[in-house]
Amino acid sequence: MIRLLLLLPLSWLAARMLVEWLWFAQFDWQGVLLQRWGLQLLSGGCAAILLLAASRWARTVMASPVDRSVSLAPVLRGWRYSLLLAVSGAVLLVSGVLIGLLVVEALRHPTTLGQWSFDLSGSRQVLVLLSLAVGLLALRLPWMVWLMRLGWIGLVVIAARAWSVWALAVDIPDTGLIEPLLVGDISFSLARFAAIKLLLELGLLAQLFTLSGTLWGRLIRPPCLSDWECPGLAPHALNGLRRWSGLILTTAACWCWLSRHQLLWTQFGMVAGAGWLQVHLTLPFRSLIALMNHNYLDIHREASRAISNLLTSFHHQAEIIQDGLPGLIHLALSPDPECQYNAALSFRKLSPNLDSHPGLINGGGLKS
Repeated sequence: MIRLLLLLPLSWLAARMLVEWLWFAQFDWQGVLLQRWGLQLLSGGCAAILLLAASRWARTVMASPVDRSVSLAPVLRGWRYSLLLAVSGAVLLVSGVLIGLLVVEALRHPTTLGQWSFDLSGSRQVLVLLSLAVGLLALRLPWMVWLMRLGWIGLVVIAARAWSVWALAVDIPDTGLIEPLLVGDISFSLARFAAIKLLLELGLLAQLFTLSGTLWGRLIRPPCLSDWECPGLAPHALNGLRRWSGLILTTAACWCWLSRHQLLWTQFGMVAGAGWLQVHLTLPFRSLIALMNHNYLDIHREASRAISNLLTSFHHQAEIIQDGLPGLIHLALSPDPECQYNAALSFRKLSPNLDSHPGLINGGGLKS
């Protein structure tokens, strides 16, 4: 029955591929579509290989013997069993719901996965449905196995649909412009930062989902739940848990290390960018631990503020007039009030310079 239900998404996928092929065929762009499908297959295949290794590890831990004579870890009972059951269940629920929300985002807007974020008020119904589905499937061990498989399949779908993020990060050329604080090329901030950030987040999400699901399946394994205790793990399973936990900590450390680059886009303070306090205090602190809240709107705001500050000096106006007027007009048309204000302030500073008038008039500056 379950295998028959799997035919439904496969039928939908075949119909979607047929529609895409017919649409691209009318422009004779079948080669572009084949390249796109190839990139999706490559991205999803790499994720599938890694997740197959994770599933094999999970089966090894869940199938380890429960005989106390072959275990080294102490028996979990009482509050220790309750605490581990609550923590693993909470992590499993949160990670499973996040995977479901990312799958929905990947199917709707795959190009926004590099800077994904969720509006909890707008996606309340989907959030409730995913929470109920994950909670119900986690109640019984046979259903739990299918929950793990669905989560891994969802991660493969996300990785495949994010092909544009990976392709842009690989193909973007170096600009030759080096920022002085972290000595990185500007192309890293434009494309590679989002790709590496998404890669680390998906990796961390997959590791937490696999670990929490494996522990939950082990803790609800009969007769552990009825006896409210779980025998200790076998030596090989215990060593596997230690290595997996170390992998999670390593991924989290890389994630926090990457967050240092977000410091360059801060919009707080009188001067745009990182100040003395950020360089000497915040940057070393983020090298240890930080939370990432990346949003490309911050980059637009910082760009508008930086241009406005540069135009205060008459010596910088020639460079802005020559190369920066299209971007300045684009910022003026932005729906963000801060970008509009900074662009209007820049236009006010440029108005006495007669060299800026042709570019502003012909480029749509008056309309903006």
